[in-house]
Order: sequence, then structure tokens, then C-alpha cells
Amino acid sequence: MQRRAVKPENQLAGGFPTVETHSKLRYPYRLNFYDDPPLCNVTLEEFETWGIQRLRVLAEIESCNVRNRTFEDTKLVALAQSKKHLPLNSTSAIGMDRDLERKRDHVSHFVLRLAFCHSEELRRRFVKAETTLFKIRWESDDTTERGRFINSLDLGMTSVPTEEVVEMQPILQAASGAKPPKNDQALPEYFKVHWTRVTDLVAARKVYLRGGYAYVPSKDQNSIVFQEFASRLERALEQTSRAVPRLDEDDRLLPLLQHLAQSFLNGIASSSAASFADENGELVRAEQVDELAARHFPACMRNLHDSLRKDHHLRHHGRLQYGLFLKVCQIAWSVGPYKHLIDVHMRRVRDLRAAKAIGMSIDEALTFWRRGFQGGKITDDKFAKEYRYNIRHSYGLEGRRMNYPAKNPYPPVITHDRSHLFTSLHHDLAYHRASTYQHIGPHPDPSEPSIIDASCVRIITNDEPSSLDNHGCPFRHFSSQNLTAMLERSYRITLPAEQAEIIKLVQGHHYQIACTRVFEYTHRKAGMKNGDGLDSQGETVDHPNRYFTRSRELFKSMDKEKDNMDVDSKPPIKGELE
Repeated sequence: MQRRAVKPENQLAGGFPTVETHSKLRYPYRLNFYDDPPLCNVTLEEFETWGIQRLRVLAEIESCNVRNRTFEDTKLVALAQSKKHLPLNSTSAIGMDRDLERKRDHVSHFVLRLAFCHSEELRRRFVKAETTLFKIRWESDDTTERGRFINSLDLGMTSVPTEEVVEMQPILQAASGAKPPKNDQALPEYFKVHWTRVTDLVAARKVYLRGGYAYVPSKDQNSIVFQEFASRLERALEQTSRAVPRLDEDDRLLPLLQHLAQSFLNGIASSSAASFADENGELVRAEQVDELAARHFPACMRNLHDSLRKDHHLRHHGRLQYGLFLKVCQIAWSVGPYKHLIDVHMRRVRDLRAAKAIGMSIDEALTFWRRGFQGGKITDDKFAKEYRYNIRHSYGLEGRRMNYPAKNPYPPVITHDRSHLFTSLHHDLAYHRASTYQHIGPHPDPSEPSIIDASCVRIITNDEPSSLDNHGCPFRHFSSQNLTAMLERSYRITLPAEQAEIIKLVQGHHYQIACTRVFEYTHRKAGMKNGDGLDSQGETVDHPNRYFTRSRELFKSMDKEKDNMDVDSKPPIKGELE
């Protein structure tokens, strides 16, 4: 569409004004492959502001992806965020500065391209989020505009001649699943491209293959466009990563780019942006773990942390136990009418509440483990090849993409299947652990999905550590001498009477009560006494993360009271008492 304006100073004889036709829009299409960088002046404020605005949209898209939301749900969220932060109206829209909107979209893409080109992980996440945004815009774009945009691209698609379509019609219809056209309907259009450009259609068996080429019906043309968009962006990011070192000398841009990349890493979780934070909204960074371990970790996690620092390595079960403790997860369980059975077997079951892990993002977790292995036999290359995948797998980013929970602090869930009239115990490795719970109900039903881990119960009763392992529960698996040494070294419990009480509880197989007693001894300054438990009402430690959370709560309340006392103890300012 062209804009027209009247120039009063130029008039024909008789007083009729001439009409001047303005040039077309600088960005004629709403969609963009971002092949060419923007050639315009941008202020530093615009550079950062526009980058942040786009980052907000991509953040919501990634959050939806990792929570396995449907495309339609993601589309609604992305469109709402785009309308708020990154509006992009159609060419036919009236009363909008379309060129400014498209300039902002163009510049912001390249700002984030500069910020996210530094590592393979950032590039992968950026390509995935940008491709999803492009798909959403594609679906919401006008059909005519979409066709013009495709024609402006060099996609290397060859239109199949009508004669060839007629000849191959039965085969093409069978491959694409299309219905035969009626007598008055024209034959559908087909495009021929190399099969590597439509691997998703090949995997879904939606195209006919011959001589290395795929015959793609026009209705699936968008698959070619989407894959081409992602491929071009991947190549462009690799080129940008090689050129970015030249920007290191620019003190203006580098801090902004680092800020954007760090915001993306800190703000987006494997499950949701907010879930990286602990119960007080605080993010846990890799460099904070040493201090947190010294003040707030239970014995099982303190032993794993100290072993990692000493040996620069943990074996598989140790990495799994410690990694799930550090990661973030929030899950609630319900036990229904069988709660009393669990009460009998498991002593006390507290109010059902969410189990929160410390709150470490996948990127911080990778940083933490990589640093932990430094100084040992694990090189960065070996870490990337042999350990990185398992860490990402535990966050639901690899394999079947199941977001593993931290160990559940509550006993196994007993459910009642009314259709078959029997109770079933949901548990992973059900047969292996059936003997532990067989006297509270029927054997587990292995056909049901695994939904829980038993936390302290699981740590104590399963995966017996060998002499080379560091996982498990120190109260269950340590000798009396080693346990006493750990109490002195890690918790400064040196009084013989206190040590003897803990050893006596251990010898009586009251491992969780022994852990609770350590908590009470180490939190005396917060007002804890023997028998108070975690909540001053006798709550026993049943989950490592519950120990950690309660410890932090007590120390923070102490710090707050200290601050209040400092304020109250200050002498009054002259004139306040007058």
C-alpha cells in the first residue's frame, strides 16, 4: 500500500493540486528472515530497551516450551506479550507506525543475536525461541502478505509441473494423505526440495521421496519456510560468534550484551521463570553453594558437597542425589483416604506441602558441576561429553524431557482405583522396593506411572553405597567413628554427651531423629531446644530440602531481629525527643 500526500505548493493550472506518491514502506513485510543487519542509527538506550522488550517475549515462549504447553497456549501467551512489549501490526493496519514497529523488531533481533551467540547452549535456545515466535507470527499473518513474503525469498523450491502432478497423483495423494480433488477442483500445487530440508515431514511420512527429493504439497509449504528460517539463523549465529570478539574493545556495548545474556540465563527456568527462586524469591548461584553448605546443609548433602570439593568428582548416585537437591522443583501430593495407613507406618505425616529444592537453574548447575570437577581428572571436554547430558536430563531438557523432582519428603502415595477395586502403590522401581511397604497395602502396580521418590526414606533404604561412593545417609551408612568425626568437623558438635545421644539414636535405627537432633544442636542461637524439631512442634526431618529451607528461615529471622535491635540501640538523633 502506498501513502499519498497533497503538496499545496505544486498546483496545476485551474487550481487543482498534484498528488505525490511516497515511496513504499522500508519494511514491506511483517515477517522477516533477518538476513541483513539493520543499517540505521540506534541510541544506546534504544539498543538496550528494544533488546529487553524482545527478551521478555522470548522468555515467555521458552517458559511455555519447557512446561510442555501446547502450541495454541504458547501462541496466546506470545501474542499477549508481543502486544505489550513488541507490537507488530499487519501492513493493512491503519494509524500505526509500521516502519517503526518493524525497525524495532529488526534491531531487537540483532541485539539478542549479539548477546546469545557466545555459547552453543545460548544459540540453541535462541534459535528455538525465535523459530517459535516466527511460527506464531506466520499463522497470524494475512495469507496474501504471507504469499508475497515467500515470493521475496530465495528458498530454492522447484514447482512441480502440472503434467508430473497428474502422472504421480495417486502416489502423491497417498503420501500426503490428501483427498482426491473433485471434478471442479484444481489439482493441489507441489514443490520439490531436497529431503534434508523437510526432515520433520519425512519423519511424519507426509511426503513422497524420489531421487533424494521430497514432493511437498502446498499445504505443508510452511514446513520448508520454518526449517529454512532456523537453518539460516543457526548459520548466522555461528558467523556472529566469530565476529563478536571485535566488539570486546567497545566498553559501551559489551556490558549491555552481557546483561541481556545473564538476564536470559537467570530469568528462565527449566520449568518456569519464577521457579528458579527460593521461597523468598532469591536465586541461588553456583558461587553461593559453599557458604550455604557450611550453614544450612543436612549431613547427607554436606557429605556430598565436601566430597566433591575434596575429590573433584562424585559417582553417579552421588551426582543424582546432590543434583536433585540443588535443582528446583515444586510438587504437591495427596494421599486421600489412606493417610491413616501411612501415619501408622511412617510415624508422622505433616501437612501436605510443596517440596522445594534450593533453586538452581540449569545454567548455574552446569557451571557448578564444571567448577566442581576442575582440578581433578575431568577436563572440560570430557565434562561436556560425559556429564553435561545427564545434568540436562535431570532438568527435563534431554531424553524424554521429564522434569525430575527433588526427593519427595512425603511417604509413597496410596491411591484407590475404583474401576478395578484395588489399592495400588505408585513408585518407581516398584518391585525392587515392594518389601519396604508390603505390610501397609497390596503390592505395587508396575503398570502405573512413576510419580514420586521417597526422600529420606529412599536415601536411607535404597542404593546402598559402596566404599567408593559418597551418597546415602551418613546416619545410616557411616560407622560410629566416621559419624563422630563428621559431627565434629562439619557441625562443631564436640560435647561427648551430645555425640553419645546422636550415636544412641543411630544405633536404635532412628536416623531421621538423629538428623533432627543435629538440626536442634546447630540452631541453638535461633532459640531451638531439644525436642523442638524443625518447627518448634517436634517435626522430624523427612527431606533434605526441608532441613535446608527451615535452616535458612531461622537464620534470616535472626538477622532481621539483629537489624531491628541495632536500630533500637542507636542513640536518638538530637531533636527527636524534644
